Amino acid sequence: MFVTKLYMHKAQIPENSDEYLFRAISASGSYKRLISINDSISYSTSRQSFKKYFANIVPDLSKFSTHSTRAGGAASSGVSERNLQRHGHWASVTAKNINVKDSLASRLEVPKALYL
Repeated sequence: MFVTKLYMHKAQIPENSDEYLFRAISASGSYKRLISINDSISYSTSRQSFKKYFANIVPDLSKFSTHSTRAGGAASSGVSERNLQRHGHWASVTAKNINVKDSLASRLEVPKALYL
C-alpha cells in the first residue's frame, strides 16, 4: 500500500481520485506526454515496462508476462471477489479461481482450525 501512495504522490494523483493510476502516454523519441487522465495504459506499453523493470529481477523473464501481474496483484489486494474478477478480466469465477492462487497463510487456515 505504501508503494501505491508514493506513486500517487509523485504522479500528483489525489488519494480519493477515481482516475486511472497508469495512464495512456504518447512517446516520440525521448519525449513522452500524457494523453489523457481518463485513458488506461496500452497493453504494449504495459508489456514494455514489465520487461524493462523486471529484467534484472526475474531469472528467466520468458516464463513471465503481464498476465503474471494480474493474478499476483489480484491475490494480494484484499478486494471483493466481484471486483477482483472484473479487474483481472476473468469471464467466469472458474477462470478467476484457476488464475488466483491463495496465499500460504490462507491455505493453512483450515489445518490450523482443525488443530492439525
